[in-house]
Amino acid sequence: MFKVSRIPMQMKYEGALPRTPPLQALRAFESAARLGSFAQAALELSLTYGAIGQQVRALEGMLGVPLFDRVGRGVMVTEAGARYARRTRALLLELAAATAEMARADAANRLTLSVLPSFAARWLVKRVGAFIDANPDLELIIETSTQLADLRCGDVDLCIRFGVGPWEGLACERILDDEYYPVCAPGYWPAALPPEPAALRQFPLLLCHDEPWSPWLQAAGLHDTSEPRGTTYSDAVNLLQAARERQGIALARHSLVQDDIASGALVRLFQISVRSPRSYFLVSTQTLAKAAKVRRFRAWLLTQLGSTIVQKALDSA
Repeated sequence: MFKVSRIPMQMKYEGALPRTPPLQALRAFESAARLGSFAQAALELSLTYGAIGQQVRALEGMLGVPLFDRVGRGVMVTEAGARYARRTRALLLELAAATAEMARADAANRLTLSVLPSFAARWLVKRVGAFIDANPDLELIIETSTQLADLRCGDVDLCIRFGVGPWEGLACERILDDEYYPVCAPGYWPAALPPEPAALRQFPLLLCHDEPWSPWLQAAGLHDTSEPRGTTYSDAVNLLQAARERQGIALARHSLVQDDIASGALVRLFQISVRSPRSYFLVSTQTLAKAAKVRRFRAWLLTQLGSTIVQKALDSA
């Protein structure tokens, strides 16, 4: 008969661990012994005075040895208690070090990226599968938000920001400039109507926050460059969806609309474009910018953006 072990060979031990005191009792005892006060230990551990006393009494009952002498309303650690406290602290510190080491190892394989919802939905998500396939050891977390992530708190490793940059105290790399031009659904612009910018005012012009029409109208040489009135969308994802639904003509960023143009879901109306005053930046802390996981994502991203720029040049030729 064969005996099957449920424990892998490298996980076998000589025997089960002997009974040990509860960790909470050890922490309460160590704190009280080090500080010489149940009250101070209670403050340090965010417990009540009574809870500290209860944990210490339970530990003394298990050991069968008094750890503190009660002196008036205070306590004084005994000689045996002091010896036990030193060994307890060493073991607790070792446990804390092992836990921190595991946390660092886990964090080394987890990359948290903060990005605008529009860029995530219209560009990143369609391409990031290639990075995931090429880096199976990394756990990628993509957080989308219109708010700038606070990189100093340590919850985010890397940001793709759209702005004027750079941001003080952070490692900032401009990775992509952008431009605007009008787009609409196929067939929305009547074939009988001359494809001239002057005819734009005959259609509803869709608006998006922070992306005004006036600079493009001026670049097109139109006399009326006032900002149009109409439906305004808070983000580019909904703006482009509205254009696909034939609600009007949208002024779109190339980075967000290029896939729709390539697939024929939207068409570009004119070759006139206006450069955006904002660019895409890769942003991290000075320390995290050197981390292997960040460098790997950066290399992949720049390769993808390089392909985008080359394709844009071919489309314009």
